[in-house]
Amino acid sequence: MQVFISHSSENAALAEELCGKLENNGFPCFLAPRDIRSGFEYAEEIINGIDGSDVMVLLLSEASNSSPHVLREVERAVSKRKTIIVYKLEEVVLSKSLEYFLMTHQWVNSKPGRDFDEIVKRVSEYAAQSNGEPRKIVVGEKPEKPAKTGKIIALTAGIAAVVLAAVLLGINFLKKPPVSAVSESSESSSSSETVSSSSSVSSSTTSSSVESTTSSTQSSAEVIAPVQSENKPEKQPLAVKLGDRITLGKYNGEAIEWRVIKISEDKKTAVVISDKILTMKAFDAAECGKFNELDGEEYWRTKSVNLDAETQRQIRGDNRWELSNIRTWLNSARENVTYSGQAPTSAAMSERKNGYHTEAGFLNGFSEKERAAIVETQVNTAGTVTTDKVFLLSLDELKWLNEADVSVFAKPTAAAVEQDKSNWYKVDCQSYNVEDFFWWLRDANSETACECLCANISYYEDRPTISEYAGLEGFGVRPAMTIDLTAISEN
Repeated sequence: MQVFISHSSENAALAEELCGKLENNGFPCFLAPRDIRSGFEYAEEIINGIDGSDVMVLLLSEASNSSPHVLREVERAVSKRKTIIVYKLEEVVLSKSLEYFLMTHQWVNSKPGRDFDEIVKRVSEYAAQSNGEPRKIVVGEKPEKPAKTGKIIALTAGIAAVVLAAVLLGINFLKKPPVSAVSESSESSSSSETVSSSSSVSSSTTSSSVESTTSSTQSSAEVIAPVQSENKPEKQPLAVKLGDRITLGKYNGEAIEWRVIKISEDKKTAVVISDKILTMKAFDAAECGKFNELDGEEYWRTKSVNLDAETQRQIRGDNRWELSNIRTWLNSARENVTYSGQAPTSAAMSERKNGYHTEAGFLNGFSEKERAAIVETQVNTAGTVTTDKVFLLSLDELKWLNEADVSVFAKPTAAAVEQDKSNWYKVDCQSYNVEDFFWWLRDANSETACECLCANISYYEDRPTISEYAGLEGFGVRPAMTIDLTAISEN
């Protein structure tokens, strides 16, 4: 019998402690990210872990209560009729979404302290008595009166799924040219690897990151589908094919054209990437505020491998996606973007150009309805999971472009070339006699703390990527995101 431990990354140490306790008592556990196999998609591994478990233990805290990742896990366990043991770590007023999935006829409070022996006891009882049907599992004493915002819940089977609905939004849709249309056979073959999406999980309104406790090389993007209204009939999603073109939002005053590169199994969401490079920006600024300078000393001739990780980040930028300036900018709709740590000023770039700390966030060019059509996505980058509306592709996800017959070689828009003060694109065009350009991936070069991967240009077809300092401001940005196809209108 297997136990799935659902928890927030903030409670990772306690989850590991509980896991050890259960496994020492003969109950194998699935614990993320420990049991995420290298080379496999994170979302698929989580789903398989829940489906293959008999019991879920939810460590309930303020962090897990607000985690969309935990919410998806609970929803999956409910839909698969798994027994859930909810263990309260602290006083929590349940979110509406968790309250819905954890409703039952009995509300209980946990005993003082973190009595993992009690959890082991309840799992043992379930293993001895279960006939395969979900059971109520309670930990602690029942309060005198059940509160509407109860603290801990025993879950029973038969909770109805949330009814999907969607709001019609004004987004223009353009058909993919017939010359690159996807055949039924190719579409069918790719659908088995599509992004997993849930029909009844609410999304948070801000980006968040979930730090892993072990490193991993796989990367994946997992859709978090929003909870829809129960009072409106379900709207059928717009039918799209891989490679189709969609216009949504504006940047530099121009409408953005996107290409469909992944479609969910239920056909309700699609991952899209900008057809062209939209801007030239650094991945992250030098954290000390001056590229290759620190405490009066210059490091232009010093190799990264000869410096400690913190010094690399101070003088050449941080290559971690979850902490990068580019992630903050892409996911902001604010006119004045707030950056944690060093803002992306010109002085913090390699050429002292293309600073973007005074530029409005990328989503500022989208209407409120257009932003509402973007579905938050759980993005796994080398074992660290973030929740983003807009993200960069990983090296592993480049295969989606090939499957969709969308070129990995991208040209910048005319506005992007005009905006670029580094002039690197024009110089490289003349040097290599090509019109496409390098664009950032979200993957780090694992051998350094300051270098990221970039998709290469067509001049080097035998090399799909190159590695560059995060603080180099002359490379392209080609954003990706997940859209709700029930919110798309065809004009």
